[in-house]
Amino acid sequence: MAGAVEKSKSKNEIRLGVYGKPLLVGTIAGAVTAVAVMLFCALAVSCFSLPTAAMRIMAILTVAAGGFAGGYGAARTFRKKGLLIGVAVGVILALILTIAGVIFTQQAPAMQSLSKFAILIASAMIGGILGVNAKQKRR
Repeated sequence: MAGAVEKSKSKNEIRLGVYGKPLLVGTIAGAVTAVAVMLFCALAVSCFSLPTAAMRIMAILTVAAGGFAGGYGAARTFRKKGLLIGVAVGVILALILTIAGVIFTQQAPAMQSLSKFAILIASAMIGGILGVNAKQKRR
């Protein structure tokens, strides 16, 4: 009986189930890492008088760290196709950042956002590649 149900699923439903968990793990890992780095940067800004250029660097660092962690976490979960998984997580995180930015600022994304999104996706791709190639723990 269970075999008949499994056979009736389309390939898209099966693939979504296969990719769903790694993408969710990667998105959560990337978001949590970005928030942690953001909190650290906010602490640094409040304790020291930093120039505007330093804040831009911190924003890029936050995006890159979140993308890397997201791609790495997703690829470690999926254990293959690190580049593809990294790109997917990077795009998801970029969409989340864009939507959050539009909601909180009530403005459309600026051209500077494109470079940050490129950095986000590139770092997620690198994280994905390194996540697939990372050695697994022996049990």
